[in-house]
Amino acid sequence: MRNVIDFGAFVDIGVHQDGLVHISHICDKFIKHPSEVLSVGDVVNVKVLSVDLEKKAHKPHHEGRGAVVYCSCNDGRMYV
Repeated sequence: MRNVIDFGAFVDIGVHQDGLVHISHICDKFIKHPSEVLSVGDVVNVKVLSVDLEKKAHKPHHEGRGAVVYCSCNDGRMYV
């Protein structure tokens, strides 16, 4: 887990671009904030749902702006 933010979490998926796991795809119960179940540094299994080449990630301009990769947690411990 690279970063936990209000609307989800960014995960290292092993390529140049991190994947975004939206809060609605983190677990199967209601959570107010992803930090209730995730922390930076956690190792989780994710599934890539889609790659959006048109949208740009919310990153500083000097870091480059690639495609947005949408993921879903499919790690058993996330589903409570």
